[in-house]
Amino acid sequence: MEPTVTVVVLVSALMHAAWNAVVKGGEDALVTQAAVVIGGAFFAVPFLFFVPFPNPEAWFYLALSAAIHCAYFAALAVGYRVGDLSFVYPIARGTGPILVALLSAFLIGEILSVPQLASVSIICFGLFTLALSGRAGGGIRAFAFAILVSATIAGYSLTDGIGVRVAQNPWSYIPWLIFVQAFSFLTFVIWRRRDDLTVLYHGQTRTFLLGGFLIGASYGLAMWAFSQERIAIVMALRETAVVFGAVLGAVVFREAYGRWRLIASLLIATGAVCLNVVE
Repeated sequence: MEPTVTVVVLVSALMHAAWNAVVKGGEDALVTQAAVVIGGAFFAVPFLFFVPFPNPEAWFYLALSAAIHCAYFAALAVGYRVGDLSFVYPIARGTGPILVALLSAFLIGEILSVPQLASVSIICFGLFTLALSGRAGGGIRAFAFAILVSATIAGYSLTDGIGVRVAQNPWSYIPWLIFVQAFSFLTFVIWRRRDDLTVLYHGQTRTFLLGGFLIGASYGLAMWAFSQERIAIVMALRETAVVFGAVLGAVVFREAYGRWRLIASLLIATGAVCLNVVE
């Protein structure tokens, strides 16, 4: 991989962990998550005028992905309310590749090779280690929501993977997805916070701009990297976000980190990298 591409992917991974940290740091995680998502849509809207309107086949997957993303954002907000960033984030991100691999095998017959099964085992061992170290990070409830988040990640990854392929122009799918998912999630949050809608905009300007920039730029940089290097290699390197998330939790939020949580995070990241690279 070219050094420039490597740096871009690492920055993308750090930005992904950073917008998750923004959500974790909010007083109301659900509202903060909404501000970040809407902020991302704000930065995506200008691109809608320069890409073709998605074809009918793509809209089915856009709608399905938006619904799954809504569940993803909601579960992520609850996960960060009950658990540490350095606990929830590595589990949620690290388990996703396992579920995608298993679902791919079940749905489209892509069977895992022996090296890939070994990679899954590494991730599982890392998750087991992290779970044992997670008593101070939220315990079983935080672990359950982290697994739920990973399930939604697998769901929208497969949905978007098909949606991009059926779209007449794959690049039109991405900004429209960001816009549609923001609209659906905002509708959900308005319903949940209908008793006091002022919380949706009061004091959220910085979160809207900073979080929106981070979530949009993170994905945008990843998309550029996909055009320069093999997707599997880019996805593998981007899994370093697992380690960034754990470190941000320890440094920013003073969460208990320790040797075992560090080892677990590194195992999850290593397994995810191997799962995306080996054949």
